[in-house]
Amino acid sequence: MKIDLPNQSICTVLNRMKFIDDETFQIVSEDGIEKIIHIDDGFKELEFNYRPLFTTSPSEEYMEFHYYTEREFVTAYDSTTWLKRKYQQYKTSYYLKNKRTNTQMYGDLIGFDMSYSYIYTSNSFTYIHWTMIEQISRGELKFSQLDQKCIEQLLLTILPGGNTILHLLCDKEDALIELMQIAHSKDGKILLHMPFIPNIDGETPIHRCIKKSDFKSIDVMLKYLKLYPIDHHSRAIKDLYQSFIDQKLPEFIPYLDSRLLQTQQLRQITKGSLIDDCPEFVVSQLWFDQNTLQEKIMKPKPIENRILCEILDMPGIYHQNDKDFLKFYQSLASTDEPDYFNKKAIQKLIEFNYPLVKEYIIIKLFGPFCVFQLCFSIFQNLVMENKALQGYQQVYFPLLAVNLIFAVYFIHNEIRQFCLQGTKYFQSYWNYIDMIPPLGIFAFTIITVLSEYDYEIDEATKRSIQAITTFFMWFKFLYFLRIFRSTSYLITMIFEVIYDMRFFFAVLLITMIAFGDSFLSISYGNNELDRFTHSFTDSIIYTYRMILGDFETDKFGEVAKPLVIILFLLCTIFNMIVMLNLLIAIISESFARITAKADQAVYQEMASMIAENSYLIPASKKRSYAEQNQYLLIVNDLEQIEIKISEQAMLDQVKNEIMEEIRIVKEQNETMHKTLLEKINLIISENKK
Repeated sequence: MKIDLPNQSICTVLNRMKFIDDETFQIVSEDGIEKIIHIDDGFKELEFNYRPLFTTSPSEEYMEFHYYTEREFVTAYDSTTWLKRKYQQYKTSYYLKNKRTNTQMYGDLIGFDMSYSYIYTSNSFTYIHWTMIEQISRGELKFSQLDQKCIEQLLLTILPGGNTILHLLCDKEDALIELMQIAHSKDGKILLHMPFIPNIDGETPIHRCIKKSDFKSIDVMLKYLKLYPIDHHSRAIKDLYQSFIDQKLPEFIPYLDSRLLQTQQLRQITKGSLIDDCPEFVVSQLWFDQNTLQEKIMKPKPIENRILCEILDMPGIYHQNDKDFLKFYQSLASTDEPDYFNKKAIQKLIEFNYPLVKEYIIIKLFGPFCVFQLCFSIFQNLVMENKALQGYQQVYFPLLAVNLIFAVYFIHNEIRQFCLQGTKYFQSYWNYIDMIPPLGIFAFTIITVLSEYDYEIDEATKRSIQAITTFFMWFKFLYFLRIFRSTSYLITMIFEVIYDMRFFFAVLLITMIAFGDSFLSISYGNNELDRFTHSFTDSIIYTYRMILGDFETDKFGEVAKPLVIILFLLCTIFNMIVMLNLLIAIISESFARITAKADQAVYQEMASMIAENSYLIPASKKRSYAEQNQYLLIVNDLEQIEIKISEQAMLDQVKNEIMEEIRIVKEQNETMHKTLLEKINLIISENKK
């Protein structure tokens, strides 16, 4: 790795670095990105941290002083600056140096500063601020009684254990919300910086609110957290993204938009000629080698386009080996909030992982299943039906064994998926469809083995198992159509329409039972030969056939025939005309709704496929396809985006013009119609005279 230090004097660079030992050193960039670098391992980045309030502290402090050992002089009375420095040190110790216990953090929170001619106590809190925080948490002190400087100091205070005032106010919803409103303006500006750090136990204020199910406070926090820069809080709450989705927090949707940010380095990359196969995503460190990045995405060319590079401040979650990856995608797959899939952040996270998952679905599921289906169809329709003939008996058991091997392979995949997903495995109807064909093959194999030992199973049972297995073997191809972008939303539409029809089917079933039972009561009054329905189940099927137009009015028997005709008419009018037209309306409404969100449905299907099938990817491939615990850097060709926007704008304009022409024509037709009516009325009145 190369550290990018353009146009900087050696003195200022040395002021921003510190050797930790013979092999590693610590360095901070001009905009506050810290790293620990391992010299003997190719200058590899070991840890990183974005130092808060770096650019708001005394401007370019490192120009005159060594940043880590001899910072600019601050008087003992400047509590605000001391608290800011302790806040910076806490975050550095937590993320850069991985200090996670009270013992490790003790020297960072409580100590003395002997850098100057005087010895100062250098604590992350004062006892008066600690007392005030406790009084506020008990309701004995109000924020209205404090000035802004005092509130700022309370926000910056870090108590033993790493708790802040936000941690202690999680039991006081109103006070917590009031504090955040004081710290931020109504027009979305930060008035007082709000540290949002995990304590020694790894808990942020949001973690504590989740324990108390205080989702109102969490929603308010997200509203203000979206105002903050890269790495202010994102690593601390990334394990909670799935909770935000599951709880349908309204502010999480705009929060996602706010996480596409730029560092000082990225702001400098504004023009360039992107290579033809330029990757849309680059896994990157916060502080990267600019020349290396440009080599990856650009080519030397005199004509340059305007480009925009953004960091997605949702670190680590993009990687399949991240501990929160699976929970995050499972929540996306199961949410009924389509707006998530309109957000660029979610789209890019899905697009980054889907090609790899798709590749292994095709290699490990779709390809083998096509061979499985071919073997099964040959076995079922050719070999099994002609088993007694010469030549077929010799291939019967080998081909059955091949089918059995495929069944074992696919049931093994289902067991692996169950082990990863737990009980959530049973929440997807696709998993039931996946299980039935292998289980059917197992059942048929057992029947075949038993028949070899003269234990015969009745033909109806064998044929039923065969038919069910065949049906689900072919039906599973619908699952694989979800892989492809052009067909995935159609599969979603089919199942969404069926789901929307659930109440209609309930009403239809009740009416079928009502008419069927009535027909059965009358049918029992006839002699056995004249009965037109013979049992309760048969009466329901009889009514269903009647709805579809399959009826014979001359076979209604002789008992209460006028009433049978009346019931027949009511059944055909109500079920055939009213209910079936209602069904068409329901399907049309569902079709319009799903078509309107077709793009969102595609992305949700992709998220579902990722959640269901990430286990197919080998561990070695997961380790190598991208570096872990970094960021997605998204490359945008602004001119191409503008062309797309312009094309859409032109389409919208044409649409508006056509609608306007239609409106004008309608108005002209109405005017002409009115004029003709007036003339006709005038002629009629004159003739009467």
